[in-house]
Amino acid sequence: MGCSYIQVREKSLIYEGKIYEYMDFFKNVKISKKRIIVILDENLYINMVDIRNDRETNEKRVSKVIKESFGNSDDFLFNYEVAKDKQTLYIYGVKGGIKVAKLCKGGRNIKVFPMQIWVVNKLKDRIKEKSWQCIFKYMKVYYYCSIIEGLVESTFAQENINLFNNKVQEVLNEESLYLDNTINGLDIKGMENFKYIELGAILNEKRFSK
Repeated sequence: MGCSYIQVREKSLIYEGKIYEYMDFFKNVKISKKRIIVILDENLYINMVDIRNDRETNEKRVSKVIKESFGNSDDFLFNYEVAKDKQTLYIYGVKGGIKVAKLCKGGRNIKVFPMQIWVVNKLKDRIKEKSWQCIFKYMKVYYYCSIIEGLVESTFAQENINLFNNKVQEVLNEESLYLDNTINGLDIKGMENFKYIELGAILNEKRFSK
């Protein structure tokens, strides 16, 4: 059995093109020990910390910031990256920890991604710029991501296109903008110069494990 790719939503799971309620999935579906889990629909929280004069290890600093910002919630998953040139610690948090914990039971080689990070990582293979923006849509939810010097610095998700339009207008910057070629209905000042990008292969379930 190869790699099992599972999409996580608030009230359902998507596996091999089928939508399952959680209890039904855990009772009736067998998955491999190698798993890729992608969390859909959730906003990705980003906390940037200046570590130029920090004597603590990155791990201790991350733990402190997480506790201050999120408390002891078990429903958040965290990761961090360091921008060495800027001496900045990027801490990423996303809801879904309780659901993901259940999906990890019995697994050995497991990777977990928020949808935003998954798509950005894949696009980095095709976009050679260090700083850029992208807008894409997946399962009725719109996503915006701003990448500065290779790291995601700003992002949000929204299902309502009018609310999404308004929010994008506030955050749109001067970096190159890549727009999912399946999106219609965006009407944002300053979006005259953008490049369409085809995301079908990236979002195709068969490609997620590659």
